[in-house]
Amino acid sequence: MKKCFYVSSCIEIDATAPLSYSPTRSCFSDAERYRQTIATINTISCLSPTATIYVLDASEHYTGYAQELQFLFRNCVFVPMREISTSEEYMTIRRHPNKSLGEALTLRNFITAFEHELQHYDFCFKLSGRYLLTNTYTDTFFTEERVSQIFFKTPLSFPWNPEWTYDKIDVRQEEGHNNLKQYCSVFYGYGKNHLQTFLDLYRGMVSILKHPSMLTYDAETLLYFLIKDYQESITTIPVQVLGWLGPSGDLMKY
Repeated sequence: MKKCFYVSSCIEIDATAPLSYSPTRSCFSDAERYRQTIATINTISCLSPTATIYVLDASEHYTGYAQELQFLFRNCVFVPMREISTSEEYMTIRRHPNKSLGEALTLRNFITAFEHELQHYDFCFKLSGRYLLTNTYTDTFFTEERVSQIFFKTPLSFPWNPEWTYDKIDVRQEEGHNNLKQYCSVFYGYGKNHLQTFLDLYRGMVSILKHPSMLTYDAETLLYFLIKDYQESITTIPVQVLGWLGPSGDLMKY
C-alpha cells in the first residue's frame, strides 16, 4: 500500500514571537531543531521505508535545509510554507501566539496545494516535527481493507473545569459525560477515502481559530469536535511517539 507522512515543521523559528503560554517559543537552537528534524525523518524512513515524507517547513531561510534533507533521504519532499502561503498566512504560521492556528494553516495550505498528488496515496499520516515515531507503528497494519478508516490514539479525557472557555464546542451533554475530550494532534492518519474529510477539517480549524472569541482554542480539542461525525470510521491505534517540547525542552511520550 502506498503511504505518505506529512511533518509539520519550523526548523528556524522566530525567537522574538512569544507563545500564548510561554514567553519562549523554543529553548533549542536552530541547529538542535534541525538535528531533531533529521531524527524525525529517520524514524519514519526506518519504519515505513517506501513512504514519501513531506516536510512542511516554515523556516525563512530554507534552501540549505531543503537541499540537504532531500539529499539525505531519497523519499523526502521539502515543502517551504513560504512558497505556498500568502504573506499574511506565512507570518501567522511563524509568529502567532497560538501554535494551533499556525499548524492548521500549514496543513490546510499543504493539502490544498498537493491535493491531486495526495490522491494517489492509500494512507496519509501526520506527525509533528521533532517527534520520533517508535516501533509501536506497524506498516503492515494498514491494509486495503482499512482505506475507509481514520486512525487516532485513544482520546485524552480531563475532568471539566468551569473556567475553560470551550462552550462553543462543548459535547458533554451530547455524549453523556463531564469531561473535556481531545485527540492527540502529534500523530494520526487516515485512508484515502478521507483526504477531503481532513481538508475540510483543517479549513474548519482555521476558521474557528481566527474567530476573536476562539483564539485560544487548541488543535487537540478541535480535532475531537470536528471529527465527531465520523466516529464509526475511527480506529484507535496504540502508536507511541516521543518528542521535545519547544519552550521547556522536556521529552514527552504520547
